[in-house]
Amino acid sequence: MKNKTIFIDENINISKGENAEQLLKKKNDKIFLNEEKGVVKVTKECWYEAQACEKNHWFNRGKSVNNNRNDYHRDQFDGVSDEIYFIGKRK
Repeated sequence: MKNKTIFIDENINISKGENAEQLLKKKNDKIFLNEEKGVVKVTKECWYEAQACEKNHWFNRGKSVNNNRNDYHRDQFDGVSDEIYFIGKRK
C-alpha cells in the first residue's frame, strides 16, 4: 500500500511519504486534539504561527484572495473560549 502521508510547511514546501511522516513526528498539533471535539484550543504561539502560514499560503501565494474568512470561522466556533484570538478582532 502506498504511503499517502503529506506535510506542508510554513513556506509551502510539500513532503510526502516517509519524509512527511518524519516531519510530522517533529511538528504537529496532536497535543491540542480533543478526541470528542477536535481542536478547540491552542496556544497564542501556535495561533500566530498558523495565521502567518495562512497569510503566506493565501495572500502571498494566492494574490487574487482578499479574505481568509476569519469572521466566518469565528462564528462557526460558537461557545469557544475567548482564549482564541483572531488577528484584527481581539477583545
